[in-house]
Amino acid sequence: MITNIQTLVVVKRIRLYIMLIAVLSLTLGTIIINPEAKAGVIRCSTVADCANNKTDYLMMVANDLYNNSYIDNLANHRASYNGYNIAIVNVQNMTGFPFDTLGIRDFIKGVYDTQSAQHMSDGRLGFVLLIGDAYKDDNATRMLWDYDAYNYLNRRPYEECADHFYACLTFSGSRPDDLPDVMIGRLSVGNSTELANVVNKIIDYETVYASGDWRDDILLFEGQDFTSQFNAIDDYLQAEGNKTHFLYNYQPPRADADYMYYYANKDEPTTSLISQINDGRYIVNYEASHGSAFGWHTGGMCNTYLDVYDIPSLN
Repeated sequence: MITNIQTLVVVKRIRLYIMLIAVLSLTLGTIIINPEAKAGVIRCSTVADCANNKTDYLMMVANDLYNNSYIDNLANHRASYNGYNIAIVNVQNMTGFPFDTLGIRDFIKGVYDTQSAQHMSDGRLGFVLLIGDAYKDDNATRMLWDYDAYNYLNRRPYEECADHFYACLTFSGSRPDDLPDVMIGRLSVGNSTELANVVNKIIDYETVYASGDWRDDILLFEGQDFTSQFNAIDDYLQAEGNKTHFLYNYQPPRADADYMYYYANKDEPTTSLISQINDGRYIVNYEASHGSAFGWHTGGMCNTYLDVYDIPSLN
């Protein structure tokens, strides 16, 4: 799993730390509140149908991929492996909701507000998985909308690659707050072949390759000075029995950690990043600094730690 938590101006560092701890706790240990209840999978187009299914896990799927058998494979795996009730929704066929960013978010919020999830402790929807790229391969036709956060905040005239908006379902006045209420993820796939590859890998990682020391190896890469948060995350991971690998770019490493690297030159980490990932890491997390559709950036857009041209070097 590779995570990239982006820092918005409105998101405080402590909130990023809380979010990462939540991601790690849910990733490293399956949470089933009511394991005796039978899980089910349905396809639906209304909030009411999702509520009647007592949905724990909502799959919002691009129209081009909706009828693909691998969607069913993943949904059935989540139901049997995790014990969740799964609802599969075509984002271009949401009854009463338009096919746009707000429509998708409002549908998710509608399911969340029913408080009908069977296996969640508070009864609310727990997980949302978006399946599909933001754009089709022509880079022009919408597939599954991303969220233009900077335009929403009237900050910059271009899009930001982020789905955080879809997880913010509690409102303060007329706008949602910036704290996530559900776990949000996306399979950025643009066609059937890519979908099949990703789904097969997910299922294999949880079944065929379910054991092994590699599942305890976690790589945290710090692009800017978030040392205190990283130290707290390391304490949590070590307590859970994981082995943490660090790549620091700005601050000297923590003295009591065994696997750390410090780079005075911002161009040096790329080789080590590729090597660490290829050695086998269960989670790779890049925190802070900057990012774009083309890579993980330093303080500006001129230098990158890792970009799309490095992808062929990854195993």
